[in-house]
Amino acid sequence: MNHLRLAPSAVLAAALALSLGTGARAQILNYAPLFPGLFPTGFNSSGNSIGTIEATSTSEGIVDSHYSVVQVSNFVSGYTKYEGGAYVTNTAAGWHATVNGADWIEPPGGVYSAYAGNPEYWFPGTVQTGAATNGSGVQYDYQIVFTVPTSFALSTISIAGSLAADDYVDIYLNGNSAREVALTALNLYSAGGAFSLGTANGLVLGTNTLTFAVFNLDAGSKTSSPSGLDVFAVGTGTYTTLSAPEIGAFIPAAGAVALYGSLLLARRRTLGKSPKGPTV
Repeated sequence: MNHLRLAPSAVLAAALALSLGTGARAQILNYAPLFPGLFPTGFNSSGNSIGTIEATSTSEGIVDSHYSVVQVSNFVSGYTKYEGGAYVTNTAAGWHATVNGADWIEPPGGVYSAYAGNPEYWFPGTVQTGAATNGSGVQYDYQIVFTVPTSFALSTISIAGSLAADDYVDIYLNGNSAREVALTALNLYSAGGAFSLGTANGLVLGTNTLTFAVFNLDAGSKTSSPSGLDVFAVGTGTYTTLSAPEIGAFIPAAGAVALYGSLLLARRRTLGKSPKGPTV
């Protein structure tokens, strides 16, 4: 049977339109992912949106239950302190507004800053002496693991999503590139973009690992700046479930004949028995 599975309507409508988030912000409760483990950013283990957390000098935020920073590249020393559970945090100046429950996350280990009156944590980036270009920057790999049930027809599955990142992002599914050119724009942190996943990107039945490689760039003489990821939606898509065969399909012809013969013999034996009379 063909299915269209949608995230909660408020998330989907805003995410696909890449809304700038005007109006009241709604909290999402009991979010039902398309596949187990496949959540937008900013949700706890119960499927409830955590809500925007204001960074303070003593607290970076609350850890996201589903996303972890598993690797930091292009940084010489001390990189391991930026690996671990990603933090849900406040929206930095210039970032895309949060979209109904899906909040920005960032690596652990950042340095607190109140630059220009905006409380946030900063992370190492690559200093740009000229025009910023793709292919450079300190790379923070955010990872989430989800499961596609074996009851699904793999070739029919298509997963759609949208996100923003500072400064831009490459996507990998089970180590295979799922790169979208639009997501390499250097203004992705404010503009946002869409992506899609399927068998062409290495989707498999069972366990899948989705990696968002976020690159942080810096201009001028700065060596650090805010960096983060906001996956608005990754819970929309289409799929087909496998139909359960009728019971006869599980029994080979020879087995069916043998079963029929056994039942027939049992019936004859029952009919051949003389009924017992009453005990005197």
